[in-house]
Amino acid sequence: MTDYDRTDIPTGYDRARDHGPEVLDLWMRTIAAHVEGRSITRILDLGCGTGRGGEALCCLRGTATRYRTDRRVCLLCCAGTLNAD
Repeated sequence: MTDYDRTDIPTGYDRARDHGPEVLDLWMRTIAAHVEGRSITRILDLGCGTGRGGEALCCLRGTATRYRTDRRVCLLCCAGTLNAD
């Protein structure tokens, strides 16, 4: 099994997983349609990677608190959060 924390994956992670602004907009519109009218105060971002998608979710829902987790600590550090066990 690869130990991703011992690689340089974070340096190209976002670029390799960038589907473009159109796809991100589609995802956000789809999610918004499902949560419309609901008060969202917390977002659990499982497998957050570098946090790029969760940032868009927080913008969508305003002041929601985001909890991020990823098994790759190196990516959590890039996301600005280091969750301790």
